[in-house]
Amino acid sequence: MTTEDTEVEVTHAKLREALETFALTEPRLRTQMEEGVINPIMLAKFLGVIPQMMYNYVASKRIPAHYNNTGKLVIDLDDAVEFLFARAQRNAEKRAKEAAELAGLTS
Repeated sequence: MTTEDTEVEVTHAKLREALETFALTEPRLRTQMEEGVINPIMLAKFLGVIPQMMYNYVASKRIPAHYNNTGKLVIDLDDAVEFLFARAQRNAEKRAKEAAELAGLTS
């Protein structure tokens, strides 16, 4: 079975659904999503990376963020989904390039 057989097309809707599924186990995220935001720590937890990585993305303006009315740094949910989509696209392109290079080596 090749990678192409098992790959699923990533869409904004599927990413939002994945976040909603993840929120079922994270009450803090559920509350944030009801407000239409996600904080960098929860986004990092969703991605399985360290929170500092998300804070660095915010600092370098790769992810737009703002402070809410309680002074907490948050990312609008739509911006987070867009970031996740762009990340998934880059990863898919990288995998396709690697697969093409490997195919060139084996033929």
